[in-house]
Amino acid sequence: MQGYATKGSERYIVFSGNIVVAPNLAAQTTYDGRSHAKKCLDAIEAVLESRAGKEVQTWSGLEQSFSLIPNSELIKLRDRYLVEYQAEQAASNIARGLGNKRNVFVRFTSPR
Repeated sequence: MQGYATKGSERYIVFSGNIVVAPNLAAQTTYDGRSHAKKCLDAIEAVLESRAGKEVQTWSGLEQSFSLIPNSELIKLRDRYLVEYQAEQAASNIARGLGNKRNVFVRFTSPR
């Protein structure tokens, strides 16, 4: 958006900026504010927790069969989404002015 002021035939830009149109949260019955990475991470962790101690990965019977994603693959997916989610959190912290945990700031002073 831009705001203008005019004086005669002269036109001056007074301000400019971006507008973000967000959904009306009051009109929604449910809202899940988690990002895609967080939703996937939570879903994968829930599956891993539900499978704890279970050894069956495939099943077949009555001309039907199914197989589950192996736990090792789920752990790889979890690690990938965890890195993505942590990057989102770091970007969010930087945007809010909270800094980045990866940066270490030092100050050097001259000896007296």
